[in-house]
Amino acid sequence: MTGATGPDPRVSAVQVVGAGAGPEDGAPEQRAEILRYAGAVAALGDGPVWRAIAAADRAANEAADDGDARPELEVGGFVAHADGGAEGLVRRAHAGLAPGGLLNTRRVLLGPPAWLAGQGVTVPPEVAAAVGPLDGPLDEQGAADAVAVAWHGAVRGVITLRTAPSGTS
Repeated sequence: MTGATGPDPRVSAVQVVGAGAGPEDGAPEQRAEILRYAGAVAALGDGPVWRAIAAADRAANEAADDGDARPELEVGGFVAHADGGAEGLVRRAHAGLAPGGLLNTRRVLLGPPAWLAGQGVTVPPEVAAAVGPLDGPLDEQGAADAVAVAWHGAVRGVITLRTAPSGTS
């Protein structure tokens, strides 16, 4: 995944997609789940966008106020694709088997909508419009990247990252 040049980006928003969720909709638990699974895959990637997503997930885990750390996730089969996407098979550590004897595993994909569509993911038009080009300034607030997150063949959310404009920290 390429990204805006300059300072390292930071996650600025996690948006839930689907089930009538608008840009600001989605329960905190849904946004946390999207960031958690995306962060597990991104932690194995290289580059500022992946590092920012992984760092946001780690920070959310440290800030969890439920007294217990969130269950550890294991990622296997990680692949960083040359065309901007990444994927991994993610499962909760020690989760055992699901009904039918299958592992409790999700194939989690991160990347631009066109790449996700090429992987067989249904990408709603509003996601393609929201993500837009992954390189370039959006406004005076600094440059931005957006990464769509999918599993089970559908986009679940969009993670937006921003870099500070030149001359700020």
